[in-house]
Amino acid sequence: MPIAITPEHNDLADSVRSLVARVAPSDVLHEALETPIPNPPPYWKAAAEQGLQGVHLAESVGGQGFGILELAIVLAEFGYGAVPGPFVPSAIASALISAHDPDAKLLNDLASGEVIAAYAIDSGLTATRHGDGLVIRGEVRAVPAAAQASVLVLPVAIDSGEEWVVLDADALEIEPVKSVDPLRPLAHVRANAVEVGDDRVLSTLGRTLARALMSTLLSAEAIGVARWATDTATAYAKIREQFGRPIGQFQAIKHMCAGMVAETERATAAVWDAARAIDEDDSVSLYCVSYHRQAYELGWKEVAFFARRVFVRPKQWIRLNRDSYANSSPRHRRSSLPQFRRLYPSVSASAGAVHAVENRARRQQFNGRHHSHSFDVAARNVYCHQCSERRVCQCSESSC
Repeated sequence: MPIAITPEHNDLADSVRSLVARVAPSDVLHEALETPIPNPPPYWKAAAEQGLQGVHLAESVGGQGFGILELAIVLAEFGYGAVPGPFVPSAIASALISAHDPDAKLLNDLASGEVIAAYAIDSGLTATRHGDGLVIRGEVRAVPAAAQASVLVLPVAIDSGEEWVVLDADALEIEPVKSVDPLRPLAHVRANAVEVGDDRVLSTLGRTLARALMSTLLSAEAIGVARWATDTATAYAKIREQFGRPIGQFQAIKHMCAGMVAETERATAAVWDAARAIDEDDSVSLYCVSYHRQAYELGWKEVAFFARRVFVRPKQWIRLNRDSYANSSPRHRRSSLPQFRRLYPSVSASAGAVHAVENRARRQQFNGRHHSHSFDVAARNVYCHQCSERRVCQCSESSC
């Protein structure tokens, strides 16, 4: 399921999904892999006309007056469509500024789309007090969309702890670097004695809330990617044929697809609850969101990993000898099922039950042929009941 669960949220998700399908089709994504993304991207004006840059900002600054949950819905749809460019970093940066002061003047330009912002989770910047402001020095590496942004929201270390400041890109040295993901441009940022006034210091923004905002919104984008991976892998399993039938009919693939759906649902629920906690200012939940970041781990790494397995290496994960998973080689089963159980404990009970039944059937068949030995599938050894010695199985039967 998507993050949206109410009729109003479903309407918002449908609207954003239509925009993404129109402005970021697959050919646009392929082109972005080969050529630099324009700044601002082609979809930026259309998103601004729909009010997406300010969906979470107050109406007093030109926003829509909604909250982080609505922004999470928007980012999930952008993640589903793999929309390139600085939209996600700019949305997170504006959320950080709004958490400090919902009526900050800078938010007017961010809500209208006239200004693009960027942020960093951690940095090597330090600040010293100088009169009524700060003097900032240091470097921040690999800042998303820093080269496309006009303002940057960055953490700086000072004597009293950590403060978040808003810096103008013109006062910084920005060095674009090659990103692993061409759709997500990065840049190194350096500050050489940059002076900022106290009005640019987000003094009421604490580290816990800042990390909760970043973790939740990045997780929202990640579960959009996970939903795409799940939907596409499931659809592929219905049309890809192996041994004369769709691979979706095989038990191993069924379990993987079911596990992907279960993990995506869990991640979606975690993001929904995290966004709700931020909107309701639930301090206990904010602490958990800030320091555990479970949604991102579940939403992206595991689901995308198994989706890639279904796409890229279906034979290695099925490895059928005849027509069903029950006839697969024990060596393949030993390598796949333990990993499956470890990553998907929610469905390990059913997988383990199936595995146990198959092992029992194999032992009975083996004992019927060789009365003096019993077969241990997990260890692939033969135990002799007469001498109690363990020997490597030399049986040529396909069931071994």
